[in-house]
Parts: sequence; structure tokens; C-alpha cells
Amino acid sequence: MAVISRNEPDNVLRELEQKKPQLDELVHTAETLKADSNRQQLHGKGEALSSNTSLVITAFTLVPSSCLYQ
Repeated sequence: MAVISRNEPDNVLRELEQKKPQLDELVHTAETLKADSNRQQLHGKGEALSSNTSLVITAFTLVPSSCLYQ
């Protein structure tokens, strides 16, 4: 059985208060990285959509019109 001194909760609180700025910075960095990752994924999806649209338009213009109305 562990013996807990009366000062131990105060010591833990003091340590947490000292580390709070570092923890806040880590949370902010994680949120920034997540937002950057989401932005890059969205940008990649936009590029893929754009290239697929161009491919479809190019393929459609290469098909003779006589083939379209059969």
C-alpha cells in the first residue's frame, strides 16, 4: 500500500501548472499539423478532380460526333 503525503497533490498541481505552457504549445502544434494535412489532402483531391475533368473533356472531344448519336 502506497502512502501519500499531504503535500503530494500540491506538488502534482504545481508541476502541471509549470508544464501547462509546454502542453498548450504541443496541442497548438498538433492542431496546426492536422489542419495542414487536411489542407494538403483537399488540395490533392482538387487537383485530381481537375485532371480527371480535363481527361474526360479531352476524350469527349476526340470522339467523332457520328459515334455519339447512334
